[in-house]
Amino acid sequence: MNFLISFSTLSLQSTLFSILTLTSSLNAQEIIFPGLRGDSLITELKKYYTPKTILPYDQARTKLYTEIFLQNDSIECYYSGYKIPVPLGTNILSWTAKYGIQTEHQYPRSLAAAAMPALGDLHHLVPSKANINTMRKNAPFSDIPDDKTKYWLLDDKVFTRPDQKLIDHYSESTSNVLEPRESKKKYLSTIFNMVYKEMNKIYIFFKMTIL
Repeated sequence: MNFLISFSTLSLQSTLFSILTLTSSLNAQEIIFPGLRGDSLITELKKYYTPKTILPYDQARTKLYTEIFLQNDSIECYYSGYKIPVPLGTNILSWTAKYGIQTEHQYPRSLAAAAMPALGDLHHLVPSKANINTMRKNAPFSDIPDDKTKYWLLDDKVFTRPDQKLIDHYSESTSNVLEPRESKKKYLSTIFNMVYKEMNKIYIFFKMTIL
């Protein structure tokens, strides 16, 4: 299955043509500005979706774990589906650290997301098991043919061969590319809510991505 977003290598503007699905929740989608292209689209995206308030990093992480990704008193990691219970009244940052859950920056910290506002922008933050996060490093996202996949990522484990019955539940990895599991690919669109001066760096990163 392909990603829902298409990326062009011609320009950032053509990348933004299909932007496409920006979400107000994890479960609802709508197509925005369907009739706009180029500079007009970029202007409207900046106007309506540039974050007006960015939380301090630890506050952003707390919100990530206690509101955005907290479902039925548990947190599920984005890439691998690893899940932990969250008791009421838990110090969430200590609790997630205990289970080896890190805050993953889908637009990598090493490529301009290491400082505010990108550091704490919830549009591209997700929970990830530490060993899975380490495997991704700063690789772009892409569809990977199954016969080219080197590692299969599920729960808190890394496999060299998948269980075919669970094939869609794995994220897949090579040495320089990561393919998120099928159920999570659509949420990558929220990365493009980030509109910063480093847009050229974001373009350079995502032009490597085949979606």
